[in-house]
Formats: sequence, structure tokens, C-alpha cells
Amino acid sequence: MQVSNQIEQLIQALNELKPLLSEDKQYNAKKFAEVLKASLENSSGNAEIKKETINVTDQKMVDQIPYWVDPNYSYDPANPRKPNMRELMQAISGKNVEELYLEQNENWENMSHKSSEILYGVLGPNKDTRDWSVIMRSDDILTAAKEETGKMLEPKVQILTKFDNNGEVTNQVAVLKDKNENILREISPDLSVAEDTLRTFGATYASVPENIEEDVVMDKFDKNLLNFLKVFDQKITTFDDIVLETTAEAMSKQMSKGDLLGDPAKL
Repeated sequence: MQVSNQIEQLIQALNELKPLLSEDKQYNAKKFAEVLKASLENSSGNAEIKKETINVTDQKMVDQIPYWVDPNYSYDPANPRKPNMRELMQAISGKNVEELYLEQNENWENMSHKSSEILYGVLGPNKDTRDWSVIMRSDDILTAAKEETGKMLEPKVQILTKFDNNGEVTNQVAVLKDKNENILREISPDLSVAEDTLRTFGATYASVPENIEEDVVMDKFDKNLLNFLKVFDQKITTFDDIVLETTAEAMSKQMSKGDLLGDPAKL
């Protein structure tokens, strides 16, 4: 559009020059050169203005690029993306990947595992619809990511029962499903692993059915895991507390029967 306008202006200037032309070729050439020069200078001036505008626009785009974006990777503010592994590891740790790599192997492995789980491991068959701008602006990226994951998946715990050919229950395991009934992960009977899994997927106490015990065949399911699930995300969440609660419950039952009082060896 700008070039078209410049051409029209040049044509108009030449048309205005027509009545002034004479048989003096030297005069005519001089006037034509002046008109052409003026048109080119005007074009050049507009180009400079356009160039300056582009630079200002580019600077605004640069200002919109989040702090966590690694300069080696592209980022379009108009079409924002989530961080990659390198960027997330650096944002969480506050260190360059190269620095992390030079530390103890367990630190590197722990950070890379957490980042991988958050970015890809929790998705299952789902498209990532989490608000990454909220996550990356948080003072606690890991916690924010887990909360956003919970909103996206709406995870829930279910008991999966396995049968033999005769229809008899052979085993039961706890699984974590999303709102579309996709199985996301089997929950380990190792309570520390179980808690990490549930929290990584953004599960809360609401993810565990209140009547979960009704779905369990007691001799086919891990008792400690059941006790853990029943109180997950409430006051008692650690392994030691679960053991203490289970022991206290057992002692209470025994005392109610008078067994402990009658047999000091059971104390």
C-alpha cells in the first residue's frame, strides 16, 4: 500500500510538471530529476520511519518474553508455549543445567525426573491445557504445577480388582484415573512413592472415595496403603503417622477386649 501511494504521488508530480515543460531539454531533464529525487527522498524517509516502528515493535515483543525462556530456544509471545526440560529445570533450581550436571548425580537425576514428570509424565493421553503462565510466575513452581495438573485431570483413586479364570479375586491394586476414566498410574504400596505420585498428579483428599474401604477385599489389598489412602491430604499423611495410627487403633481394640491388661507380654 505504501509503495502504491508513492507511485501515485510521483505520477501526480509529473503530471503537474507537464504544463511547465518547454522545448528546453536540459530544463526538462533538470525538473524531472528534481521531482524524481524528491519522490525517492520521501520514500526513503518513510522507510526509516517504518524501520524505527519495527524496532520498537520488536522491543515490545522482547519485553513480553518470560524470564525463564532460554535464549537458545524460540518463543513467540503471541503464541506462548510451555517450558522445555532445560528451562523448567533451571527455573525450579535457579541454576544452569550445566551447574546442575556438575553436582552430585542424585541431584541431577532428581531434578530431571521431577521436570520430566511435570512436563510429560502426568499427561497420559490428555492434551496439556494447564496455565503455564500461572505456573511459571509462581514463587513455588512445583506446587503451582501440581495444582494446575489437578485442575486439568481431576484425578481420582480407584481399586482395580484382578480375577482368575474361575472369577476368584487374585489381587487388588490402587490406580489413579483422570476425569475421562483413563488410568494414569498404578499407586505403589510404598507409601513414600504413593504420596509423591498422588501429589504430582494434583490429587487431594477429594480424589479418594470416602467409601474406598468398601471396594477392598482385605486379604487381597495392602493394608498400609489402604490406611494411607483413607487419610490422604488430611492431618495424617506420613508413613510414621500411618504406622502410629494403625498401632494405636490395634491397641485400642485389644484394650477394649481386656487382652493387653491380662497379658503384659502383649504390651
